[in-house]
Amino acid sequence: MVYTEPDQRTCPKCGSTNIVRDDKHGELVCQDCGTVVDYLIDYGPEWRAFNADQRTRRERTGAPISERNPYLLGDTVIDDRDTHGRKLTDWRFRRLKRWARWISNDPVSRNIQSAVDLIDKVCSQANIPESVADEAIRIYRKAVEKDLVRGRSIENTAAAALFMACKKRRHPRTIKEIAELFGITPKELNRTHRVLLRHLNERMPAPDPKQYLSRFASELGVSEEVEMLAREILKKAEKKGLTVSRNPAGLAGAALYLAGLLKAKEYIEEYKKKMEEAESEEEKKELERELNEKLRTCRRTQPEVAKVSGVTEVTIRNRYKELAKELGLEVPDPTKIDVPT
Repeated sequence: MVYTEPDQRTCPKCGSTNIVRDDKHGELVCQDCGTVVDYLIDYGPEWRAFNADQRTRRERTGAPISERNPYLLGDTVIDDRDTHGRKLTDWRFRRLKRWARWISNDPVSRNIQSAVDLIDKVCSQANIPESVADEAIRIYRKAVEKDLVRGRSIENTAAAALFMACKKRRHPRTIKEIAELFGITPKELNRTHRVLLRHLNERMPAPDPKQYLSRFASELGVSEEVEMLAREILKKAEKKGLTVSRNPAGLAGAALYLAGLLKAKEYIEEYKKKMEEAESEEEKKELERELNEKLRTCRRTQPEVAKVSGVTEVTIRNRYKELAKELGLEVPDPTKIDVPT
């Protein structure tokens, strides 16, 4: 059925007000030029209900699924209407609320709610996505169901759950970072993490050191060229099996350190030739200034890289030397490359 649309819309193409409604195709169409002005979409249900009971039975949707849902947390949600949609009397409503308070005093419910609040707070502070927080809450609830929180603090178990969630959702964070957020030691976190891994049967993706590169490169302030070279180094290392059983954060830091050395070597050789061809002292000084600027964007010390990566300087030193040797890369002596201040 096609009939003229009563409200005078204007065609954006020809300016005509001769707009018709095509119910068969669900469109508003300009009859002069044929332009589809709008689409008619009904967002309501396809069924009808004549009372609250019918509506409840026919509804197939509800509140969004979330680990924060009170039903999933074991809490009771009190409505002011009964199952037939009739409003409860004040006496009945107060009685239900008293029952709800009594039920919510269950230690397990309080434990889970405390963990939810703690995880939400930490994720908000550290800019960790809500999807990761939801995953951490799910893992924590699973740990509670298997009685793995007994004898452990909420902070320990929540930290381990969040660390696992970060790995599952590919939002990499180091053990040291997560431990600091919860005010515990990396050793405590690692111990609880191993317990959860052993008993929860969660399928964890293989650690990927490349996922740490962007964040580490940003914190170190190195150039995009260094980050790209570090990514290529890690890809080659993966093909040779050099990343197996290695700390992914340590590998990412070592790759960035190695990439910085290689880029520094490349820049020094490039500007050495330019300086030899320079015709004046002023030109040489300008080239030297440019070289120093380039070196500032690529060269970082081992302590700086180790701090950002959450590992020791020894780890960075051992990993970068191992990568260079196995990949056949000629690396200059770091002590012979000055870092401009």
